[in-house]
Amino acid sequence: MSDENKLSKESAQKELEKFYDYYEIETEDFEKVDGDDDESRANKAIQRMQLKILKGLMKGKISFKEDDGGFIIVLHKKAGDTLEFKELDGFAKAEMSKKKSSDEYGRIFALTGKMCGLGEHAVKKLKGPELSLVEAIGTTLLMG
Repeated sequence: MSDENKLSKESAQKELEKFYDYYEIETEDFEKVDGDDDESRANKAIQRMQLKILKGLMKGKISFKEDDGGFIIVLHKKAGDTLEFKELDGFAKAEMSKKKSSDEYGRIFALTGKMCGLGEHAVKKLKGPELSLVEAIGTTLLMG
């Protein structure tokens, strides 16, 4: 991973907004965090995921690009190679639906594994911050 992908906080926020705009994720829906009800807990979780993605953009660990294939999320791995997650589609959602609704990580790995075209095993092989970042993206797509 090189410094060329790092962004200022302002630039990272603009990139994150592109992600939200593309997937039509309304961040205002996640503002209610007061209380201990299910909605507040879910919104707190989404806000934590948003912060992880923002930090990932700032550190150059992920980037977004659009081309004829749609919206692509690029994970810049420590080893210097990249892992690309193609646009979310019905095939990725169908892969996720094969998992029990209580299997949160299984659903995230199935979804993101299908998006990268390498299957959930490729996502399971990620470690540390790279895995955490992919989980944050998957969670955001699931809940958004």
